[in-house]
Amino acid sequence: MNDYIVTEIERENKKFIAAAFYEDRRLTELSVMPEKEESRVGKIYVGYVESVAKNIGGAFIRISKDFKCFLPDYKRAVASNKNSNSKTIDKPSAAQNSDDDAADPHRDSYRANDQGHMLIRITKDAAGVKEAVCSTSIELAGKYCVISHGKTSVSISKKLGEEERELLKKWVNPHDFPGFHILLRTNAAAAQKKDILDEISALAASLTEIMRKAETAGPGACLYSPEPFYISMLRDLYVLPDRAFSEIPRIAEELDWYLRAQEASGIPANLHDGSGADASNKSRIDASASAFNSSDVQGNSDDRRRENVSGSIAEPSDIPDSLYQKKAGALTLSQLYNLEHDLDRLLQKIVWLKSGAYLVIEQTEAFVVIDVNTGRCNRGRIPEETYRKINLEAGEEILRQLRLRELSGMILIDFINLQSEDHRLELVQVMKKLARREHRRTDVYDLTHLGILEMSREKRGKPLDAVLGEGMKL
Repeated sequence: MNDYIVTEIERENKKFIAAAFYEDRRLTELSVMPEKEESRVGKIYVGYVESVAKNIGGAFIRISKDFKCFLPDYKRAVASNKNSNSKTIDKPSAAQNSDDDAADPHRDSYRANDQGHMLIRITKDAAGVKEAVCSTSIELAGKYCVISHGKTSVSISKKLGEEERELLKKWVNPHDFPGFHILLRTNAAAAQKKDILDEISALAASLTEIMRKAETAGPGACLYSPEPFYISMLRDLYVLPDRAFSEIPRIAEELDWYLRAQEASGIPANLHDGSGADASNKSRIDASASAFNSSDVQGNSDDRRRENVSGSIAEPSDIPDSLYQKKAGALTLSQLYNLEHDLDRLLQKIVWLKSGAYLVIEQTEAFVVIDVNTGRCNRGRIPEETYRKINLEAGEEILRQLRLRELSGMILIDFINLQSEDHRLELVQVMKKLARREHRRTDVYDLTHLGILEMSREKRGKPLDAVLGEGMKL
C-alpha cells in the first residue's frame, strides 16, 4: 500500500507543512516547507539589472524593493543577445541539467523588452547570506515534458531504454510545435500518446502567453507561479499513491483534483518495472478515510488506532475525499505515520542498517561525506562476501538518505574496502543504476585509488536540517 500525506507539524515552536510518501509503510519521499514561507523556485518574473559583477560575469537582478536575485551567466547572455536579431540567446537550458537530462542543445528564452527589463526564472531559493539564483532560460515543466522557447527540437531522458526512446520519437514530431524545444521526461514512457501531446500543447500555449505579457510588463511582475510543492512532488512520483490524505481542507481539495485528473489519464502504478497502463496496474485513490486501519499505517498500538481514527467522510460533494477528519482525541496524520520519529532519525548522523552495519553522514561546507561501517554485522564466514553485501545494502540506503535529507553537491562515500575487482565494479554499476531512478540529476563517477566513491547531486532546495532550523545530531 502506497500512501501520500500532507500534514502540519510543529518543531522548536515553528510550524511546517510536510508532504511524505510511504511505499509499503516505508518513507521514501519527503518535502518540508515552513508554513508561512513559500519557495520562489520556478516562478517567472520581470526584473532589471541593478548591478553587474564584472569579475565573475554575473549580475544582480532587482525584482522588487525587497527581492533581488543573482544571474550567474549575465555576461554571456548580453554578449549573445548583441549577436541576435530576435533578442533570443543561445545557451544550455536548466532542463538539460535536470533529473531527466538529455544531450540536445537548444536556445535560451532570454528576452529584453524596450524598457530594458528582462524575463528571468528562479532556479534556487535564497540561502543564508546568498541571494536567490535565477536564469534567463524560461521553461515550463509538466509531468511528461519540459518545454522552452528556442530551436525546434525534441530530446528524451537518458534514463529511458532505446525501445522507449524510439517510440517517443515516433509520437512527438518537433515540427508540430515550431519554435519550441521539448524535453520528454522519464514519466512519458508510461503515458498515452494523447496525454503527452495534450500536455505539450497546453504548456506551449502557456509559454507563448507568458512571453506576450513580458513585452509590456514592468519590474516586479510575476508572470508564472508553479504548483505548490506538495503537488509538484506528487506529480514527479514514479509510483502514483493508492491513497492520499491531508488534514488541511484546502490541500485535500487540491490533492483530489490532481489525482482524479491523473486517474482519468490512465497512469500506471509503477514506472520502474516497465509495466504498461493496463487496468490491473492502474493506480487508484481510496475514496474513504475509513480505509485507514491498524494494518495499513505505522504508529501506536493497533487497538488505539482502531479506536481513534476517524472512520467516515461526507459525500464527495460536501468535502474532499482526501480529507482526513480527526475527531477529538484522535491521532494526527503525523502521529499515525510516525513522521516526527522519521524526522528525528533524519537529523542524526548515524543511520543503522538492517544487517547491523551503519552509516555516518557528515555535511561540510564543501561536500557531503558518508562512511560505511560493519558495526554489529557478523554474518557470513567469508569476509569479502560479507563486505560486498554490506556495501550493496548501504548503497541503496545512501540514495534514500540523500533524497530525504535533501543533500546535494559533491558527495564522497567511503565504502568498506573490497579486494575483488569484480565486486568493486559491481558496486559502481549498482550505484549508477540506483542513481538513474532519482528525480534529481545524480551522477556516479568511480572509485578513487583510496576506495572513495565520488558522486554529485543537483542542488535545488535547502537541506532538511536547514529548513527545520535544527543541526545534525549524533
